[in-house]
Amino acid sequence: MKDSYRFLKLEGKEIAAWAEYYVSEEHSSYFPSHLLLFIKRGTLHIRVGEEISHFAAPAYVLVRKNTLGFFRKTWSPEEGKAVVFILLLRDDFVGEAIKNTSVKSVIPGAAPPAFCGLEPNDHLVNLFDGLPQYFLSGKEVTSASVKSGMEQVIKGCLAANPDLIQMFREVYTPISTHVKNIVDHYFDAGLNVEELADLAGLSLSSFYRAFKKEFGEAPHKWLMNRRLQAAYELLKNTDRSVTDICYQMGFKDVAHFSRRFKQHFGVPPSAV
Repeated sequence: MKDSYRFLKLEGKEIAAWAEYYVSEEHSSYFPSHLLLFIKRGTLHIRVGEEISHFAAPAYVLVRKNTLGFFRKTWSPEEGKAVVFILLLRDDFVGEAIKNTSVKSVIPGAAPPAFCGLEPNDHLVNLFDGLPQYFLSGKEVTSASVKSGMEQVIKGCLAANPDLIQMFREVYTPISTHVKNIVDHYFDAGLNVEELADLAGLSLSSFYRAFKKEFGEAPHKWLMNRRLQAAYELLKNTDRSVTDICYQMGFKDVAHFSRRFKQHFGVPPSAV
């Protein structure tokens, strides 16, 4: 049996999904907006970098915008399938919902997580208890109902963890700072400039402008130098092989990596 989906739309754009999974396979996903997930049945496994977490139903999970992760759903024979409700937290609605909040981060400067589980509270429980009726009605939702629902989302998330206010306030992050955060996190993921622009939610030309404003040079040159420097540090401070480090830094060919490395440092990687 194939996975099945129902969607809620606002002005023709999907803002929520009711997903039923019958196939348990890991897949990568990227989302340009924050997501709030309710695992109603089964277990959701999320892997971002070296971090892996497992969320068994019933569970609420917030996924940070611009996170590239790997997701897998499993379930017991008794459950028969995994069921997940997905809310897309669009920046415009998030920004409107947090304008009047008085919540401040408990930990100044704390880095928002890529994803986190949320303890249940009345806001979250009531929100997802009422959500199925919208899917079953088959009608498009209104801006007013989405705005009201978004206020419940923000209240529920902040009631579970006040420090998440920093994540929601990312809607006000300058584009150049946003690009820097993306590149710093994914420079060694083997992504090309076009893929990094997609991660940032920008057109290629906008990404180039924001990148040059932040780093003072073109992205291709900066990425090459950053990857080579990281490779040098790994070669110098670990016992890992040239081949392993080559592929970790996103190079597709050891000969190409060695040639670039020697051009940059004056010695081949095997001499470090």
